[in-house]
Amino acid sequence: MLLSQEGGELAKLMLKHFGGSQKPNLPVQQPVKPKPTEERNPDLPQTNKEKYSLDYSKWESLDEQEKQEQIKNLGEEEYKKMFGCFHDRRKERQLYEKSTREKLEAAERFKKEGNKFFQSKEYSKADIEYQKALIQFDYAFPDTPEEERDMEKLQEQVHTNVALVKFYQKDYKECISQCSLAIKINKDAMKPRYRRACAYLEIDDFENVSKEIEEGLKIDAKNADFIALKEKLGGKVKQYEQKNEQVYKKMFGSS
Repeated sequence: MLLSQEGGELAKLMLKHFGGSQKPNLPVQQPVKPKPTEERNPDLPQTNKEKYSLDYSKWESLDEQEKQEQIKNLGEEEYKKMFGCFHDRRKERQLYEKSTREKLEAAERFKKEGNKFFQSKEYSKADIEYQKALIQFDYAFPDTPEEERDMEKLQEQVHTNVALVKFYQKDYKECISQCSLAIKINKDAMKPRYRRACAYLEIDDFENVSKEIEEGLKIDAKNADFIALKEKLGGKVKQYEQKNEQVYKKMFGSS
Protein backbone atom coordinates (compact mmCIF):
# COMPACT_ATOMS: atom_id res chain seq x y z
CA MET A 1 0.00 0.00 0.00
CA LEU A 2 1.39 3.44 -0.91
CA LEU A 3 1.07 6.43 1.46
CA SER A 4 1.36 10.08 0.69
CA GLN A 5 4.31 12.03 2.08
CA GLU A 6 2.21 13.68 4.81
CA GLY A 7 0.68 10.33 5.81
CA GLY A 8 4.13 8.79 6.16
CA GLU A 9 5.36 11.53 8.48
CA LEU A 10 2.23 11.19 10.67
CA ALA A 11 2.79 7.46 11.04
CA LYS A 12 6.39 7.99 12.17
CA LEU A 13 5.27 10.46 14.91
CA MET A 14 2.62 8.05 16.22
CA LEU A 15 5.08 5.16 16.46
CA LYS A 16 7.61 7.34 18.26
CA HIS A 17 5.00 8.58 20.75
CA PHE A 18 3.64 5.11 21.60
CA GLY A 19 7.07 3.51 21.81
CA GLY A 20 7.01 1.29 18.80
CA SER A 21 10.21 -0.80 18.61
CA GLN A 22 10.28 -1.18 14.88
CA LYS A 23 10.36 1.57 12.38
CA PRO A 24 8.22 0.64 9.47
CA ASN A 25 9.73 1.13 6.07
CA LEU A 26 6.71 2.55 4.38
CA PRO A 27 6.93 3.54 0.74
CA VAL A 28 6.13 7.12 0.06
CA GLN A 29 4.19 7.87 -3.05
CA GLN A 30 6.09 10.19 -5.31
CA PRO A 31 4.10 13.08 -6.67
CA VAL A 32 2.87 12.37 -10.17
CA LYS A 33 4.23 14.72 -12.74
CA PRO A 34 1.59 15.95 -15.15
CA LYS A 35 2.06 14.75 -18.73
CA PRO A 36 3.17 17.43 -21.12
CA THR A 37 0.27 18.53 -23.28
CA GLU A 38 0.70 17.98 -26.99
CA GLU A 39 0.20 20.94 -29.21
CA ARG A 40 -3.03 20.67 -31.20
CA ASN A 41 -2.69 20.78 -34.95
CA PRO A 42 -5.61 22.93 -36.06
CA ASP A 43 -5.57 21.33 -39.54
CA LEU A 44 -6.21 17.78 -38.30
CA PRO A 45 -9.41 16.35 -36.76
CA GLN A 46 -8.96 15.65 -33.03
CA THR A 47 -12.14 13.66 -32.33
CA ASN A 48 -14.25 11.14 -34.20
CA LYS A 49 -16.95 13.72 -34.49
CA GLU A 50 -14.58 16.16 -36.14
CA LYS A 51 -12.98 13.42 -38.24
CA TYR A 52 -16.24 12.50 -39.93
CA SER A 53 -17.52 16.02 -40.36
CA LEU A 54 -14.81 17.44 -42.61
CA ASP A 55 -15.99 19.90 -45.19
CA TYR A 56 -15.33 18.70 -48.73
CA SER A 57 -17.17 21.55 -50.37
CA LYS A 58 -13.89 23.11 -51.52
CA TRP A 59 -13.34 20.12 -53.79
CA GLU A 60 -16.84 20.39 -55.23
CA SER A 61 -16.37 24.09 -55.95
CA LEU A 62 -13.17 23.54 -57.92
CA ASP A 63 -13.02 26.09 -60.70
CA GLU A 64 -13.87 24.19 -63.89
CA GLN A 65 -12.12 26.80 -65.99
CA GLU A 66 -8.89 26.36 -64.03
CA LYS A 67 -9.15 22.58 -64.42
CA GLN A 68 -9.65 22.86 -68.18
CA GLU A 69 -6.69 25.24 -68.35
CA GLN A 70 -4.51 22.66 -66.60
CA ILE A 71 -5.65 19.98 -69.07
CA LYS A 72 -4.87 22.31 -71.95
CA ASN A 73 -1.37 23.08 -70.66
CA LEU A 74 -0.43 19.56 -69.57
CA GLY A 75 -2.28 17.53 -72.15
CA GLU A 76 -5.10 15.13 -71.34
CA GLU A 77 -2.92 12.03 -70.87
CA GLU A 78 -0.40 13.84 -68.65
CA TYR A 79 -3.23 15.29 -66.57
CA LYS A 80 -4.64 11.78 -66.01
CA LYS A 81 -1.22 10.54 -64.87
CA MET A 82 -0.88 13.36 -62.34
CA PHE A 83 -4.40 13.65 -61.01
CA GLY A 84 -6.03 10.36 -61.97
CA CYS A 85 -8.92 9.77 -64.35
CA PHE A 86 -11.27 12.75 -64.40
CA HIS A 87 -14.97 12.59 -65.08
CA ASP A 88 -17.42 15.31 -65.89
CA ARG A 89 -20.38 14.52 -63.64
CA ARG A 90 -22.60 17.27 -65.01
CA LYS A 91 -24.25 15.09 -67.66
CA GLU A 92 -24.79 12.35 -65.10
CA ARG A 93 -26.42 14.84 -62.74
CA GLN A 94 -28.60 16.19 -65.54
CA LEU A 95 -29.73 12.67 -66.41
CA TYR A 96 -30.49 11.86 -62.78
CA GLU A 97 -32.65 14.98 -62.41
CA LYS A 98 -34.86 14.10 -65.40
CA SER A 99 -38.20 12.44 -64.82
CA THR A 100 -38.62 8.71 -65.46
CA ARG A 101 -40.87 9.45 -68.45
CA GLU A 102 -38.17 11.65 -70.01
CA LYS A 103 -35.61 8.88 -69.52
CA LEU A 104 -37.87 6.31 -71.17
CA GLU A 105 -38.46 8.64 -74.11
CA ALA A 106 -34.70 9.11 -74.48
CA ALA A 107 -34.17 5.34 -74.33
CA GLU A 108 -36.74 4.91 -77.11
CA ARG A 109 -34.90 7.44 -79.28
CA PHE A 110 -31.56 5.72 -78.75
CA LYS A 111 -33.13 2.36 -79.56
CA LYS A 112 -34.51 3.69 -82.85
CA GLU A 113 -31.12 5.17 -83.75
CA GLY A 114 -29.55 1.81 -83.01
CA ASN A 115 -32.07 0.09 -85.24
CA LYS A 116 -31.10 2.37 -88.14
CA PHE A 117 -27.43 1.48 -87.75
CA PHE A 118 -28.31 -2.20 -87.46
CA GLN A 119 -30.28 -2.14 -90.70
CA SER A 120 -27.27 -0.66 -92.47
CA LYS A 121 -25.10 -3.38 -90.86
CA GLU A 122 -23.12 -0.86 -88.81
CA TYR A 123 -23.17 -3.14 -85.78
CA SER A 124 -20.65 -1.27 -83.63
CA LYS A 125 -22.56 2.00 -83.98
CA ALA A 126 -25.83 0.20 -83.30
CA ASP A 127 -24.35 -1.26 -80.12
CA ILE A 128 -23.30 2.21 -78.92
CA GLU A 129 -26.84 3.55 -79.34
CA TYR A 130 -28.34 0.56 -77.55
CA GLN A 131 -25.88 1.02 -74.68
CA LYS A 132 -26.99 4.66 -74.40
CA ALA A 133 -30.53 3.40 -74.07
CA LEU A 134 -29.55 0.97 -71.33
CA ILE A 135 -27.87 3.78 -69.37
CA GLN A 136 -31.24 5.55 -69.12
CA PHE A 137 -32.65 2.57 -67.22
CA ASP A 138 -29.87 2.73 -64.63
CA TYR A 139 -31.17 6.13 -63.52
CA ALA A 140 -34.88 5.48 -63.99
CA PHE A 141 -37.17 4.88 -61.00
CA PRO A 142 -40.77 4.31 -62.11
CA ASP A 143 -43.38 6.16 -60.08
CA THR A 144 -46.44 4.37 -61.46
CA PRO A 145 -47.33 0.82 -62.56
CA GLU A 146 -47.68 2.13 -66.12
CA GLU A 147 -44.13 3.51 -66.11
CA GLU A 148 -42.85 0.25 -64.68
CA ARG A 149 -44.55 -1.77 -67.45
CA ASP A 150 -43.26 0.57 -70.15
CA MET A 151 -39.75 0.42 -68.75
CA GLU A 152 -39.67 -3.39 -68.57
CA LYS A 153 -41.01 -3.72 -72.12
CA LEU A 154 -38.39 -1.31 -73.46
CA GLN A 155 -35.61 -2.96 -71.48
CA GLU A 156 -36.53 -6.34 -72.90
CA GLN A 157 -36.45 -4.96 -76.44
CA VAL A 158 -33.07 -3.25 -76.02
CA HIS A 159 -31.41 -6.31 -74.44
CA THR A 160 -32.79 -8.43 -77.27
CA ASN A 161 -31.40 -6.00 -79.84
CA VAL A 162 -27.99 -5.94 -78.19
CA ALA A 163 -28.02 -9.74 -78.22
CA LEU A 164 -28.68 -9.73 -81.97
CA VAL A 165 -25.79 -7.31 -82.55
CA LYS A 166 -23.47 -9.51 -80.48
CA PHE A 167 -24.60 -12.57 -82.43
CA TYR A 168 -23.62 -10.98 -85.75
CA GLN A 169 -20.33 -9.88 -84.19
CA LYS A 170 -19.78 -13.53 -83.21
CA ASP A 171 -19.59 -12.58 -79.53
CA TYR A 172 -21.78 -15.52 -78.53
CA LYS A 173 -21.02 -15.33 -74.82
CA GLU A 174 -22.28 -11.75 -74.58
CA CYS A 175 -25.21 -12.62 -76.83
CA ILE A 176 -26.26 -15.33 -74.37
CA SER A 177 -25.84 -12.91 -71.46
CA GLN A 178 -28.03 -10.24 -73.06
CA CYS A 179 -30.70 -12.81 -73.93
CA SER A 180 -30.71 -13.98 -70.32
CA LEU A 181 -31.30 -10.41 -69.12
CA ALA A 182 -34.27 -10.09 -71.48
CA ILE A 183 -35.70 -13.45 -70.40
CA LYS A 184 -35.29 -12.44 -66.75
CA ILE A 185 -37.68 -9.56 -67.45
CA ASN A 186 -40.10 -11.71 -69.46
CA LYS A 187 -39.71 -15.48 -69.14
CA ASP A 188 -42.12 -16.06 -72.05
CA ALA A 189 -40.20 -13.84 -74.48
CA MET A 190 -39.60 -15.90 -77.63
CA LYS A 191 -37.07 -13.77 -79.51
CA PRO A 192 -34.32 -13.74 -76.87
CA ARG A 193 -34.89 -17.42 -76.11
CA TYR A 194 -34.56 -18.31 -79.80
CA ARG A 195 -31.46 -16.11 -80.15
CA ARG A 196 -29.91 -17.71 -77.08
CA ALA A 197 -30.56 -21.16 -78.55
CA CYS A 198 -28.87 -20.11 -81.80
CA ALA A 199 -25.84 -18.82 -79.87
CA TYR A 200 -25.58 -22.12 -77.98
CA LEU A 201 -25.71 -23.94 -81.30
CA GLU A 202 -22.83 -21.87 -82.67
CA ILE A 203 -20.59 -22.97 -79.78
CA ASP A 204 -21.77 -26.62 -80.06
CA ASP A 205 -23.51 -26.57 -76.69
CA PHE A 206 -26.12 -29.07 -77.86
CA GLU A 207 -27.50 -29.77 -74.41
CA ASN A 208 -28.51 -26.14 -73.81
CA VAL A 209 -29.84 -25.81 -77.35
CA SER A 210 -32.12 -28.77 -76.69
CA LYS A 211 -33.32 -27.19 -73.42
CA GLU A 212 -34.09 -23.89 -75.13
CA ILE A 213 -36.03 -25.63 -77.91
CA GLU A 214 -38.02 -27.60 -75.35
CA GLU A 215 -38.89 -24.45 -73.36
CA GLY A 216 -39.74 -22.53 -76.54
CA LEU A 217 -42.12 -25.20 -77.80
CA LYS A 218 -43.79 -25.31 -74.39
CA ILE A 219 -44.64 -21.63 -74.82
CA ASP A 220 -45.63 -21.98 -78.47
CA ALA A 221 -45.84 -25.53 -79.83
CA LYS A 222 -46.27 -24.30 -83.42
CA ASN A 223 -43.42 -21.79 -83.44
CA ALA A 224 -41.77 -22.16 -86.84
CA ASP A 225 -38.36 -20.86 -85.70
CA PHE A 226 -38.02 -23.44 -82.95
CA ILE A 227 -39.30 -26.26 -85.14
CA ALA A 228 -36.71 -25.40 -87.80
CA LEU A 229 -34.01 -25.06 -85.14
CA LYS A 230 -34.86 -28.51 -83.80
CA GLU A 231 -34.28 -30.01 -87.26
CA LYS A 232 -31.04 -28.05 -87.62
CA LEU A 233 -29.88 -29.32 -84.22
CA GLY A 234 -30.57 -32.92 -85.24
CA GLY A 235 -28.52 -32.50 -88.43
CA LYS A 236 -25.62 -30.85 -86.61
CA VAL A 237 -25.55 -33.54 -83.92
CA LYS A 238 -25.43 -36.19 -86.64
CA GLN A 239 -22.54 -34.44 -88.38
CA TYR A 240 -20.73 -34.12 -85.06
CA GLU A 241 -21.11 -37.83 -84.34
CA GLN A 242 -19.90 -38.77 -87.84
CA LYS A 243 -16.88 -36.52 -87.47
CA ASN A 244 -16.00 -38.07 -84.12
CA GLU A 245 -16.39 -41.55 -85.61
CA GLN A 246 -13.90 -40.70 -88.37
CA VAL A 247 -11.44 -39.35 -85.82
CA TYR A 248 -11.70 -42.53 -83.75
CA LYS A 249 -11.10 -44.67 -86.85
CA LYS A 250 -7.94 -42.73 -87.67
CA MET A 251 -6.71 -43.05 -84.10
CA PHE A 252 -7.53 -46.72 -83.45
CA GLY A 253 -8.14 -48.18 -86.93
CA SER A 254 -11.28 -49.81 -88.23
CA SER A 255 -12.62 -52.72 -86.21
